Amino acid sequence: MSLCINPARTGVRVNVDGGHLVYYLRQPKAEEYCEYKRSRVARIEENGSIQLVNKSEEELIKYVDKLLVDVEGFDHDGEPEDVTYYNTSNQQEEKLGPDIKNWVHHIPPAVKFQVGQLFEYVEAQSINESEKNLKTS
Repeated sequence: MSLCINPARTGVRVNVDGGHLVYYLRQPKAEEYCEYKRSRVARIEENGSIQLVNKSEEELIKYVDKLLVDVEGFDHDGEPEDVTYYNTSNQQEEKLGPDIKNWVHHIPPAVKFQVGQLFEYVEAQSINESEKNLKTS
């Protein structure tokens, strides 16, 4: 059995309405990751002084927008379910997924923020495991 250190995508599970959604994010390129990390704090010069502004929530949502590649829904028993969103233009629920134009924009920002936090946690856990393994080798 092989263990992949950089899977093509990582699934993040979010519980909803008695079931759960799995949001899949692709692995970021090194430049994207570094850009995201740098963008979380803005440096603003005003009247000769420098202020640091926390933009971490906004930047995490943008980062998730770039990395999301798919979403799947499952009921309480783990059976597949359609993922839908409410279309305000025709006032109906419609199926949501990568085949829908601008599908990521139909996901609420609070959900993207939660997905981003979970994604960062999963990524940090793999780094922590690697460091722990280095110390025990």
